[in-house]
Amino acid sequence: MKATLNFIIDVIAFIGFLFLTVTGVLMRYILPPGSGRFSSLWGLNRHEWGTIHFWISAAFLGVLAVHLLLHWRWIVCTITGRPSEKSGLRLEPGSAWLACWR
Repeated sequence: MKATLNFIIDVIAFIGFLFLTVTGVLMRYILPPGSGRFSSLWGLNRHEWGTIHFWISAAFLGVLAVHLLLHWRWIVCTITGRPSEKSGLRLEPGSAWLACWR
């Protein structure tokens, strides 16, 4: 059950990231600043695409929060260097991460 939920959350996050990237590139290169009054794409100007970009990013942030909650135990074990029963060898990656982080 948890693996299925993780997969669904990861797919939603990936799709959200793609939409966020597409709208960002669209606003940067297709509808650059100052083009709002003169250009539009699919009936939406730069400002309206910016609103869509904002709401996609807000939803993406929510999905990432759920992703972190689902992996919280792994995060804590990796940071503290204490592997859980199911984690296998996680001490080395956690130690390497802490060494690079400091």
